[in-house]
Amino acid sequence: MRASASAYLPLCEPTRQSINSGHVRVTRLLRRDSSLLECRSPRVAYRRLGELYAVKSVRLGATPAERATQLREVVMHERVSGKHENIVGLRDCFFDSHHLYFVLDGIFGGDLQEAIAERAPFFYDDGATRSVFTQVVDAVAFCHSQTLFHRNIKPSNILCSMDGKRIFLSNFGLATEKEESDEFGIGTLPYMCPEAINPGRELECYSTRQGDLWAIGILLVDMLTGRTPWSEATVADADFRLYLQSPSCSLNGLPISPDVKRLIQRVLHHNSAKRISAYELLARLPSVQTFFPTKEEL
Repeated sequence: MRASASAYLPLCEPTRQSINSGHVRVTRLLRRDSSLLECRSPRVAYRRLGELYAVKSVRLGATPAERATQLREVVMHERVSGKHENIVGLRDCFFDSHHLYFVLDGIFGGDLQEAIAERAPFFYDDGATRSVFTQVVDAVAFCHSQTLFHRNIKPSNILCSMDGKRIFLSNFGLATEKEESDEFGIGTLPYMCPEAINPGRELECYSTRQGDLWAIGILLVDMLTGRTPWSEATVADADFRLYLQSPSCSLNGLPISPDVKRLIQRVLHHNSAKRISAYELLARLPSVQTFFPTKEEL
């Protein structure tokens, strides 16, 4: 099972359409491909009357089992909603005959993937890099403290404030409370750890906690370089094979500082038991003097 976008909800006149018996009024489409809508609540105040929210719509599953899986996202998200400043809040959830709707905090600055691709906001900016990455790690560390493991950490699941200074972890559709999982192939391939892919099916289970840490390491490389270090963490991928043979030589080809190279090797350790925890990563971040190489190191 790979991550996928929500089914598109067709809206001909989004500024005139209401959902949830008129309690939520759609004002505009935010993303046509993922059914993300900007909405206003004219009748029910989640925080303040008339405040803008984002509403994600997901086409209801065809079977009871599929619907139960979809409802798990509600349960997982509610576990951490409103409890951490870098996790998008879930304000309400309702459904009609065709769709399940999530009323979310209105975070309208796009996502981290768009920011990286369109603006490269972290290029040689230690302050922005440190701030945003610390927020991501802190949010994930909090989730782990609540026995919740995201399993799909990637830039498109991290929303940004309008000024780009604050980020919010979102999309808990693949989250689980199980620290050990036998569900392989869950997530987005470039961010998945080797044991979660398990191509040879030699493993019976893997650590979802350590899987999240791996994804955080890939995310940091993505923020600093604008791309992931490999397409998939399997020996079929030439870049990953090189990393397995010599992590330091593999990372030497990336425009990152020696401090970051050492840190990434602790997070992207091939042995999941030797990866540092999210809280250990937070503790090590202040020792990173710079995320980028000097001219002499290039």
